[in-house]
Amino acid sequence: MARLERTGLALVCWLLCLMIAVGDKPEDAPKPCYEALGVQTGGLDDEDISASSKLDNFTATDSWCPPENDENQYLQVDLGEKTKLTRIATQGDLTHPDKLVKSFAVLHSMDGKKFQTYKENGTEAIFDGNVDSFTVHHNNLKTPFVARYVRINPRSWEKGICLRVELYGCDP
Repeated sequence: MARLERTGLALVCWLLCLMIAVGDKPEDAPKPCYEALGVQTGGLDDEDISASSKLDNFTATDSWCPPENDENQYLQVDLGEKTKLTRIATQGDLTHPDKLVKSFAVLHSMDGKKFQTYKENGTEAIFDGNVDSFTVHHNNLKTPFVARYVRINPRSWEKGICLRVELYGCDP
């Protein structure tokens, strides 16, 4: 019985050594690209956030609630450098629980002047937004993109546009 246990232990050690020698090393494994880029986490300055219209004294952690509710509205984030974007999280305004964005489009740019619409399968992608003001909703991008500027363009809303956003990604 002891001989069988020693043989089994030797076999396990041999297999572990083989797995270490042949298997993927941690430094070879791709790093996840889902870092919060700082809109809600404070990594961006208030002046990095702009919009089609916004209130005075707006800060990056505030909800954006434009005075007009139409499809021409957008919230824009300047990431400061080329960044690979992989996920977008949205939330409504906790102080206006009846106002939230139900769907939105995404536009991106390298120069902040010429924007491209994010597309999936050749057509404009419309993302699901929120169903209430309290729950954070995450959307993963099927095809991540590299950009410096990102616009969130509300397409449908409940009783008014109110939006908080966080972008996720990594260095390209």
